Amino acid sequence: MKLRHYIAMDMHCSHTTLEAQTRSGHVVRRLDLATEAKVLIDTVKSVPGPRGVVIEESTMADWGYRLLKPFANEVVVCDPRRNKVGE
Repeated sequence: MKLRHYIAMDMHCSHTTLEAQTRSGHVVRRLDLATEAKVLIDTVKSVPGPRGVVIEESTMADWGYRLLKPFANEVVVCDPRRNKVGE
């Protein structure tokens, strides 16, 4: 299945930076949000699907993964310092 939107998240204890893009890279949403379950779920659900979520590895990543898994077609946690580009 091809995803229609990709949602990138950088989660911190009090706030989350989120950017949603189409497959072609067009930014459709860029937000700073409170890191609260209802806020994050509502925001992810508001992006048309099918959608994928990418969460930057942090102390919040496991919680974010479990929270958002039911609301996205795919959820990935990544390490921005260790990736294919840097090898």
